[in-house]
Amino acid sequence: MHEDSLKIQAVWKKEQVRDQLLAEWSRLNATVKRLKDEQQAKADESATLEEQIAALRERERDANRRIERYTSRRAKAQKAIDTGTATDFGLAQEQVRKCTELLDEVETELLELYEELENADAAFSGVRKVHAQKGQLLTEAEAARDARKPSLKTEFDAITSERDAARVGIWRDHLARYDRLRAKKMAVMMPLAEKACGGCMVGIPGVQFSAHKRGAEVGICTQCGRFLGE
Repeated sequence: MHEDSLKIQAVWKKEQVRDQLLAEWSRLNATVKRLKDEQQAKADESATLEEQIAALRERERDANRRIERYTSRRAKAQKAIDTGTATDFGLAQEQVRKCTELLDEVETELLELYEELENADAAFSGVRKVHAQKGQLLTEAEAARDARKPSLKTEFDAITSERDAARVGIWRDHLARYDRLRAKKMAVMMPLAEKACGGCMVGIPGVQFSAHKRGAEVGICTQCGRFLGE
């Protein structure tokens, strides 16, 4: 290959290592962010369940107050009937009947409330457990990221310096093309595959192919603009 092709290839290889280090750092941060978001989601879910449980507990207390009230009224009415002190016997009997009916309704309501509370408590317990697990995973992910950060920075700074040094001496037009390809997030250099560009698979003219193989010129695909390697 042409000397500039070899230099561009060297820069490209170092650039790929640099990209891998950047990708690793992004993955470490993405993991931390994902776990933070998941933990916060569980915290929000937990808060919602706490509110639901508090509301159910209040309904339970209200139902118990009504049971006490209806039980007391029925007992008084029944006592008046039993002792013969009721001023209106029929009205007292109706009050006993009505209080009994209301007590049945409230007791049914309480049974449903207990089931709702049991389900809500179980859900709350499960969410809190997952929240704690996410917290542990988050702590581990942050520790792994922070532990990797110093060496990652050292490696990144070193490969960046090597890349910058490798760029020295390459013809500016080739560097400009290289940077344009990088800006488009394209692979800068593609291998030849059966006398065709390994990227777009468009054939390379015979004269250009021969000059590239002899190292007489820098091989560039006329279709996609990428540099050609071996």
